[in-house]
Amino acid sequence: MLEINEIAKRAIATNGGVFQSMVAMEECSELIQAISKCIREPHDEEARKHLVEEMADVLICLGQLKSIYQVTDWELKIWTATKMDRLERRLNHAK
Repeated sequence: MLEINEIAKRAIATNGGVFQSMVAMEECSELIQAISKCIREPHDEEARKHLVEEMADVLICLGQLKSIYQVTDWELKIWTATKMDRLERRLNHAK
C-alpha cells in the first residue's frame, strides 16, 4: 500500500513534515478542482489527463503522510475495510 520512495523521503527530510503536510493539502485541493472540471467537461481529454496527474500527486502525498504520521498498512487496511463495509450497507439500504 502507498509505499514511499527515496525521493519522497528526501522531501520530508529536506522540507519537514509540516511543510509536506501542507503540500498534501494543496495537492488534495488541486485534485478537487480537477474532478470538478472533469464533471463539467466530461469529453475534455486534457481535463482527464490533468485529473490523472493530480491523482498521482495525491498518491505520492498519501505515502508521505503515511510516513510523517507513522500510519501503518494495518491501520489503513482496517479503516479501508470499515469504510467499504459502511458503503456496502448504504448501498444495500438504497435498494
